[in-house]
Amino acid sequence: MTKRESVLVAKPECEANLRPRYVIEHAVWLWHPERAAQEFAVLRFVNAFTLDTETQTRIHVSADQRYELRLDGELISRGPDRCDVEHWSFASYALTLPPGEHRLEATVWWIGSHAPAAQMSHRGGFILAAEGVLAPVLDTGRGNWRVADLSTAWSFENRPGELPARLVGDHQTIHGEKWFAPVVWVQPQVVLGPLERAEWYGVRPGWALRPSPLPEQVAVTRRPGRIVALIPGGLDGETPLPVEGLRHSGIAEWQAMLEGRGAVQVPPRTTLSVLWELGDYYCGYSQAVLTGGAGSELSMTWAEALFERPLSQASKHKGRRREHAGKYIRGPRDSFRNDGGQKRAYTACWWRAGCLVLVTVRTEAEPLTINALSFRETRYPLEAESAFVCDDAQVERILPFCLRGLQMCAHETFMDCPHYEQTLYGGDTRLHNLINYVLSADARLARRCIELFDWSRRFFGFTNSSYPYAHAQLISSFPLYWVMMVRDYAWWRDDPEFVRARLPGVRANLDAFAALCGPDSLADNAPGWAFIDTVPEWIGTLYSPDSTRGPSSTFNLLHVLALLAAADLEDAAEEPELAARCRRRANIIVQAIAARCWDAGRNLMADHPGHDVWSQHAQIMALLTGAVPAGREAACLDALRQTPGLAQAQPMYWMFYLFEAYHRLGRGELVLDHLPHWNGLMDDLGLHTPYEMFEPSRSDCHAWGSHPLFHLHATVAGIRPAAPGFRRVRIAPAPGGLRRITSKMPHPQGFIGLDLAFPETGGCRGEVILPDESTGELIWGTETVPLRPGKQGIDLDGRASAPAERSCR
Repeated sequence: MTKRESVLVAKPECEANLRPRYVIEHAVWLWHPERAAQEFAVLRFVNAFTLDTETQTRIHVSADQRYELRLDGELISRGPDRCDVEHWSFASYALTLPPGEHRLEATVWWIGSHAPAAQMSHRGGFILAAEGVLAPVLDTGRGNWRVADLSTAWSFENRPGELPARLVGDHQTIHGEKWFAPVVWVQPQVVLGPLERAEWYGVRPGWALRPSPLPEQVAVTRRPGRIVALIPGGLDGETPLPVEGLRHSGIAEWQAMLEGRGAVQVPPRTTLSVLWELGDYYCGYSQAVLTGGAGSELSMTWAEALFERPLSQASKHKGRRREHAGKYIRGPRDSFRNDGGQKRAYTACWWRAGCLVLVTVRTEAEPLTINALSFRETRYPLEAESAFVCDDAQVERILPFCLRGLQMCAHETFMDCPHYEQTLYGGDTRLHNLINYVLSADARLARRCIELFDWSRRFFGFTNSSYPYAHAQLISSFPLYWVMMVRDYAWWRDDPEFVRARLPGVRANLDAFAALCGPDSLADNAPGWAFIDTVPEWIGTLYSPDSTRGPSSTFNLLHVLALLAAADLEDAAEEPELAARCRRRANIIVQAIAARCWDAGRNLMADHPGHDVWSQHAQIMALLTGAVPAGREAACLDALRQTPGLAQAQPMYWMFYLFEAYHRLGRGELVLDHLPHWNGLMDDLGLHTPYEMFEPSRSDCHAWGSHPLFHLHATVAGIRPAAPGFRRVRIAPAPGGLRRITSKMPHPQGFIGLDLAFPETGGCRGEVILPDESTGELIWGTETVPLRPGKQGIDLDGRASAPAERSCR
């Protein structure tokens, strides 16, 4: 098996779903003849074949909604990668098959409304094609494929009030007496034939196939952590964990089983629960191996933490995450009901996320033996290729914490959170992508997310706020972030053709916003949800500016920031007239907002023309867009930091833009003032990843809160692109009280290296390494040093500026 790859059989510019472009389009889509198009189904497709000689082939596979493909019992793939029907994903694998008997087996789920909310679908279907001599043997529609209906082996439950179950898929149960029973194999039904040349003149309904651009997800069996409690009688959402459970004598036996040093036997007619603390945040498919105990059930409930109040009170309060006594369980559940067989291996069909798993066992007349508990970890294979080292251990401590947050939100798309929604959101994804750029040279996931949003365009040109998603959703600020997302990609990565293909979407989004603007060029009461930030004072307006007070300065200046990003993109695409148009529109909005909202006496931008509501957000946008009168920027920054009563930019999300304002004003060292908040998340709350918002926070893993990873490289070390494709590098260190900074950052042509010391006596000394064919400049105070490819020494006297020195301590 090799990396996923695809082979064109026609010119790549041909339109999808009009004529064949890929080998897989010559195969057919299959389904069970007794299962209707939109009927719940779990099916198993099998093709057994024999080879006389060693044979190499490349196979291409997809299904709707999800599949698991095995060759001779070995898992090859889970998929397809989430997408919409008009761009349905298929994966490709190179296989080397020895002579002898072989068996391809695909389990396919079409579970309708029981599926996660982000799962789009056309109808149930399975397709596989092979290249070369094995095409007649393996292609669906040609090979000896058979199908069995296993739908009655699965059942689903959605308990009211459990948000994770509604969004990430209902609680599921596998019934072993049917899952492991003999099956009836029948001839599959063709539900969609091969793509034919005769269909050139129209787009037929159904899947328009495209190769997945992503690598395989991580798939490693894990059983980390420890068993911390055993509760006779069981634990549920209305029963608190008794403190005695933390000291139960049976914990050691369960721990030995978890570590693979034996098995646990649960007596007949017994109910008990054990709490498994994973030791970190994980995403995974629940797994168990069970023996005996006909009719017994083992369930695995995933949680980020236990709750301080019962399920019936629908409270988000969790308190210190690593304290469990007296608290309640709540979360998505996978259950395995054993048939009494020996070492039955169960795996859930969708993954869960969290730091805890509550394992509950209920036995009937026979004892049940638990041979193994585990989960198959899943996430995008995103690893840190960058490095940031400094002389403050408290700063360095934040890095793995933020990295874990991003990794847990990286799957087939970036996700706002793995435990609750598992959905790609525009506002979140801009931050995720930027962190990705400083973390890894692999930008395939970032690129995929940008592309998905482009495909989602509706609402007169706006991108959907979340996508893929089974429902239309418009958060009216998020299409603006997508425009910035495209500009970020254009500067941080060198992929001009991809960027050029996004320009129609960029223009459509901004033209849709232009249509919302009144005669004063300001947007008032935008459609959908005008979400800005999770500010406590804004709860009553769903974390949005109060539209009853008139045009929001923050929202309109966010529009300006998107227009300025688009102007940069048009310049890069050699469209000066369109760039000038964007800047002209931006300037008109800036002048209108400044005239109605700037308060010269306070050096602040009001949130609305009535000058009765004030926030840091309005100041941040004013500073980033140039809406603050010339010469007053420093005064505005001081007022932003010192004026009491301003609604505060929340650390997990909009503090990213506060840090951007610091960078723009040459005050990047101020970032260090805020980093103790992230240390507090670990020390005070016991979190393993950044949470979503202020307490009580819904999600304990929200990667928008991982943005210090970006700013330590891009603002404190000060490394940023100065031209499209990162063709020029600008380094403006802002060390504050740090005396040493080492940064290694991915670049389209390799890596940028920086190792600088900042002695107490002043100055900047060390070395910088640029990749081949890259040039740039290093800025230190009033001095600018040109940079060339390769290694070069830096030896500058004097201070960058005169702010008070700060550190994270």
